[in-house]
Amino acid sequence: MKNKKSAKVKQDKVKQRLKRVKPWQDKSAKLLGHLLQFASIYALIVGIVGWLMPPVQKLLSGFLYLFALPTDFSIFNAIVLFILASSIRHRRRLALWIEIIYFQLAFVAFGLIFLLAYFFGLVTKEALDMSQFSIFSLLFVILGVVVSLATAVLMILSRNAFPTKIVNGTWWKGIIIAAVGFVCSIIGGVFVSFLTFHGSVSLAQRIAYVFRESVSDFRYLLPFGQEIFPYSSGNNIWVSTTISVIMLLGFISAFLIFTRSTQKELSANAKQELAIRQLILDYGDNDSLAYFATRRDKKAIFSKNKKAAITYHLFGDVLLASGDPIGDEKSWKSAGEAFLNLARAQGWTPGVIGSSEAGAKMYAQLGLNATVFGDEAVVIVRDFSIENPAMHDVAQVMRRAKRENYQVKIRRQAEIPATELSDLTKLTEQWRNGDERGYSMASSRFGDPTDQQIMIVTASDAAGKVQGILSFVPVGSDKLSLDTMRRSPEAMNGAVTFMISSLIEAAKEKEISEISLNFAAARQFFINGETLQANALDKAARTVMKFFSRWYQLESLYRSNDIYLPEWRTRYICYDNGGSLTSVLFAIGQAEGFVPTNIFSKIKSFFSRDYDP
Repeated sequence: MKNKKSAKVKQDKVKQRLKRVKPWQDKSAKLLGHLLQFASIYALIVGIVGWLMPPVQKLLSGFLYLFALPTDFSIFNAIVLFILASSIRHRRRLALWIEIIYFQLAFVAFGLIFLLAYFFGLVTKEALDMSQFSIFSLLFVILGVVVSLATAVLMILSRNAFPTKIVNGTWWKGIIIAAVGFVCSIIGGVFVSFLTFHGSVSLAQRIAYVFRESVSDFRYLLPFGQEIFPYSSGNNIWVSTTISVIMLLGFISAFLIFTRSTQKELSANAKQELAIRQLILDYGDNDSLAYFATRRDKKAIFSKNKKAAITYHLFGDVLLASGDPIGDEKSWKSAGEAFLNLARAQGWTPGVIGSSEAGAKMYAQLGLNATVFGDEAVVIVRDFSIENPAMHDVAQVMRRAKRENYQVKIRRQAEIPATELSDLTKLTEQWRNGDERGYSMASSRFGDPTDQQIMIVTASDAAGKVQGILSFVPVGSDKLSLDTMRRSPEAMNGAVTFMISSLIEAAKEKEISEISLNFAAARQFFINGETLQANALDKAARTVMKFFSRWYQLESLYRSNDIYLPEWRTRYICYDNGGSLTSVLFAIGQAEGFVPTNIFSKIKSFFSRDYDP
């Protein structure tokens, strides 16, 4: 009970800090993240292309120098800067103080010491001449001190934009792992030195040399580090490579410990599900994805007036919402603010999949970016007619089903006897194709007692054996949205088309106006690449999408839905910034079942299998 109270107090403090974040503070935090990302990329590539563009290299190095960031090539400092940039992007308070103290204030301190030594004559003219120090160099050092000090002050004033703190108990674990990595790098370096150098060198000399190699990369990270530690490193490429690899593994492991999630299990409860269902009942007439907010693996966060909610799940460090907010559109923005505040408070990356244009505009107002993800196929029932010459493929399937005496039943779940429903549920599991999850457009359940209004379509062969099952969730009082789609391996070719077409025809009598079918990801690439005026980029994108369609249902989903002549409605991905798009796409892959979430267990099961005795 005490732990719950303390956790509640911490959450309230975080919320108060987030409320006090001003727009300029939030913008300063984003700019710092962009600056560090740029520095990490520059540190990685400058050694490769720097000799091709010396004027550009000099300009960019000077720019980074003003902000006390490393300007020399090193794999180690590139990785460290990348880790720091990632932590800044996730608004971790520890990363902010590391950046302020280790870079900005350290530069100011060393710069002031150098300037005092220069003006008091403690630095000899010969030493300055050897380093090609000029009056321009002096002015640049002064400017760097001023910029670094201003940056430090600005970031200290913006500290409320960094609410995420280190999880209790991870401080000492991370430090121990980093220290062990450092010690192991020395041990590994000494061992490799014995293998690669057989001269008359004592063990103490080897250890001293390896130790110097281990700390050599830090001089690139430290302001004026190359002047303070003017020795060269990397005399033995095998030793330096071994040291760098081991140290990087140690630092990355420590970073993962420091940034691990504070909330592993996110799932809805009965009270939340009831509140979501009430919002869907009151406001869910338009969004075809609204019903899927009732998934049990999603948690909800509500607007201040409780009239809108966003459902989400945590994949790695990505807090992924799906569809538009549920509820009153006037309260969407309040729910969106709560969702983003939760993500920033925990250091998670916010992302949204399957947002409509209205939802994407709302998220854009809150500072997220939006890009087209794909299109949703929605059949307008009144416009559907098998007599349409453009529906030749559908008509052909219907004639085949008639010849083979296929029968279809269209019922609400409440109308199906319990025994039959249980048998259908078993068939949906039996016909499941791999790890299908359908996070954004599926409830991932069938036959649940809470889903009495779901429309279930079954197709049976001439012998009365069920060969296909579809389920559609209600959207308001006159629309349906596809949920479950299963067919027997023995079913006739086109069984699914037969069931969908039969439902659309029956929908005219049941006063159903729209039926939402599958979602076609990246449909625009196939469309643009097929046109006569397609440019080389459009054609290349289509080729890439067709290549990936061999493993994922990209083109097939688009083609299989296009035969019904649907109305295609664009759906969007929303993400925080360009650097987070990759993380959000990876999380979407996990959510939709394209990317395995239990990779390590799959690898383990590949090498060791449990056999039934």
